[in-house]
Amino acid sequence: MENSYEVRLHSIEVVQVSDATFALECNSKLYYIGAVLFRIVQYLKAGKAFPEIQALVADEYRMTLSREKFDHILDDTLSKIITPAPTDALPQQAYVYGQVPLLGERTLVFLTRQLDFLFRQSVGVAMLVLSLVATGLFLFRLYQAHLLETPISAKEGIAMAVGGYVFFAVVGLFHELGHATAAARHNISPKEVGFGFYLVLPVLYTDVSRIWILTKTKRIMVNLAGIYFQGLVNILLFVAYEVTARIGGPAQYVIVSFFLTNATLALYSLNPFFRNDGYWIFSDLFAIPNLSAAARGYLHKCWTYLRSRGQAPFRGVGLSFTSEIALLVYAVGRITMISWFSYLGYSGFYHSFQETVQRINHEGQFAHETLFESTFYLLRVALFCVLFLVLAYRTLKPLAQRAATRLGWLAAEQPQVALPA
Repeated sequence: MENSYEVRLHSIEVVQVSDATFALECNSKLYYIGAVLFRIVQYLKAGKAFPEIQALVADEYRMTLSREKFDHILDDTLSKIITPAPTDALPQQAYVYGQVPLLGERTLVFLTRQLDFLFRQSVGVAMLVLSLVATGLFLFRLYQAHLLETPISAKEGIAMAVGGYVFFAVVGLFHELGHATAAARHNISPKEVGFGFYLVLPVLYTDVSRIWILTKTKRIMVNLAGIYFQGLVNILLFVAYEVTARIGGPAQYVIVSFFLTNATLALYSLNPFFRNDGYWIFSDLFAIPNLSAAARGYLHKCWTYLRSRGQAPFRGVGLSFTSEIALLVYAVGRITMISWFSYLGYSGFYHSFQETVQRINHEGQFAHETLFESTFYLLRVALFCVLFLVLAYRTLKPLAQRAATRLGWLAAEQPQVALPA
């Protein structure tokens, strides 16, 4: 029987996500399990037989594991993980839509080998310090020159806008190469780098989902690697700025545009309320798996706890006190951000509608506009409205589906059966 389990367990990896969170990894998918099952599978993969496993489990967890229960747990677990899902099953919804691969696995292997030296300890520390110094000096030079407050010509403005958009794509690709190289450094082969949409925002992504088999520290390093690569770009930008500052002209403003674009992308990536690097870093740092789902259900958990007058368990399974406080802060911050952006969106939508009606009727200050000015404005408003409606749809659709399910208007989805502990 052990030989049969050994064959079936060959395609499964045991993963300790955090001190109290365990999982099995199979076919690039992660299945959360209990500590006892995690230990049993770990012992089996180490070649231990049932009598030895039984004694070890009894000693570690103070529980009696019968042969019948042992076989039942493993058969049930392995059949759920290894058996492929039916072809007519609904695909899991991804949070990046319209994915278009840009760099395949073979190309990434070549590129990550060339960039691997940047993660050697001596080189990495030196480059990190140098990038921080360059970033600080760049900010000081901008403050010293009052460059951000200086009026610019239309020609310089167009150069900054076009340069910023082009640079956004280039630095975004370099950011993703940072993740891919860090993952490859820890023997995780990145599958692809691609382009897609998150909510309504164009994004680049890297498929390094197998980093879950790494330790928490290594996962955080992989997620920070993109920002590290952006810091390296700031070294080049600072040198280029010092050169163009002596020459003057539009080139200087283009370099500033590059720097601001780089800084904006870095801040966006570190925002934990979007599914970017900051989200995964926060999740790993405070050992909160399924962070977004936990935050969404936080108000309901609070209401259940208050309604039961303290009888219902409040702290999540496997969460420490620190993790629970971090989840509270995250949930409050998430609600605040959603509320603020919702207010800005609806307010902008309403005022754009009012202003558009005035422009169409040629009222007030809009009476003397040229056809080009009116057309450009209408196109800009149309783009804003489309993006706003798409974002509102993606935000409200899950809420409407849950409400319809509770009211019985929609059939409830089959819950994913938890693996035995």
